Amino acid sequence: MLIELKFTPIKITSHILKYIKDQAEALTSQTQKNVVMTVPSSINKSDQGKVDIKKALSLAGMSAVRFMDESSAAAFAYEVDKNEAIKNFIVFNFGGLSLSLEHLSKKEIKLKEGEEFDYQNQDMFELKSSFIDNFLGGEVIISINK
Repeated sequence: MLIELKFTPIKITSHILKYIKDQAEALTSQTQKNVVMTVPSSINKSDQGKVDIKKALSLAGMSAVRFMDESSAAAFAYEVDKNEAIKNFIVFNFGGLSLSLEHLSKKEIKLKEGEEFDYQNQDMFELKSSFIDNFLGGEVIISINK
């Protein structure tokens, strides 16, 4: 007897996220509920993309406290936000299927004395311009060498 299974992209994504959640919980011995979700800029600009990711997270038992595009996440990883000398920068994202470049600029943020920056609800970087080549990525480079 053949059983036909139908999975939606949201359902498959939720299974992947659930696996990652389970691994994080096993490693940290803590419940993981709220996450910062990094997404490509194209999804970060798409309301439907965010809705779909929120559904997948919910099915996996989590919720997104913030969406952050991959370029901003890379900038935070290299602590660009803490370096006063850097005002503008370019993030290269050499992905598996594409190459993207994003020109980001630090926003001028004026905080009142004693006030802290709200990382969950404010953007520190502004996307000035972007470029993507959907036909130049890691897979393309690998196939050239074969």
